[in-house]
Amino acid sequence: VGGYGYLLQPLWWVGIVTSAV
Repeated sequence: VGGYGYLLQPLWWVGIVTSAV
């Protein structure tokens, strides 16, 4: 889960940034 967590973290914050923009 930890390994995937690091890969998912950038994905969810990128989605938030794109949604905000």
